[in-house]
Amino acid sequence: MRFLVTNDDGISAPGIAALVKELSKHGEVLVAAPDHNCSANSHHLTMHDPIPVREQAFPGTARAWAVGGTPADCVHLAVSTLLQQPVDLVVSGINRGANLATDCLYSGTVAAAVDGWILGLPGLAVSLCSYDAGADYTYAARVAAAAARYIVESGRTMVLNVNVPPLPQDGIRGVKLSAIDRRIVYSDDCYAVQNGSDPEQKIYQFVPYDCDTNQPSADLAAVLDGYVSVTPLTGYWSDAALLQELAPDFSGGIFRLPE
Repeated sequence: MRFLVTNDDGISAPGIAALVKELSKHGEVLVAAPDHNCSANSHHLTMHDPIPVREQAFPGTARAWAVGGTPADCVHLAVSTLLQQPVDLVVSGINRGANLATDCLYSGTVAAAVDGWILGLPGLAVSLCSYDAGADYTYAARVAAAAARYIVESGRTMVLNVNVPPLPQDGIRGVKLSAIDRRIVYSDDCYAVQNGSDPEQKIYQFVPYDCDTNQPSADLAAVLDGYVSVTPLTGYWSDAALLQELAPDFSGGIFRLPE
């Protein structure tokens, strides 16, 4: 098996090092990852500026590149230009912190895996649900390798989003196939005003407040209950149920174009 590994925390993050170490036991690993932290970049592609790329040594890899762009840039650039042979799977992570519920829409980790799917490759996003700087990614990496083997051996071009609870291995209760939960509601204003040198200009800084976890029902609930959450994702954004619900409004003339 050949894996393209990327992330959004940057090529020097501990999560990607643990992921590469484990995946290298199961096949050839190539890395194309941002040279800086790109969290919450979602599917941002750099289209109007040059993207610097530096090849560098990375233990456990056949080749590795530090990319001066976003996670989506890394996947598109690697698949289209940097790689000399095709890969079997795009693996993104291991992210520091959860990628659950509607936070998946902002996640560069999740976007990189979905972008692999957009390019015709299966994708896997893996997150450890802890922001502890000293977190141990070893078990999450083993979970990632198991998921990677499952995807490749299935032969399906799919994307799985995997979230591992911040628990010791003997505290993990199992694995749950989960849908994406309702939107995460943050408990306070997410921006703080800072004083700048210009009195006429206000500067706002994002502040990551705790989220409201009342009544979780899907992937968020699984992790809170001590399960590894596995969620199939798609890049197709059409709401199939709402398409059917709205069909009478359009066929019956309730929605009309202006004359």
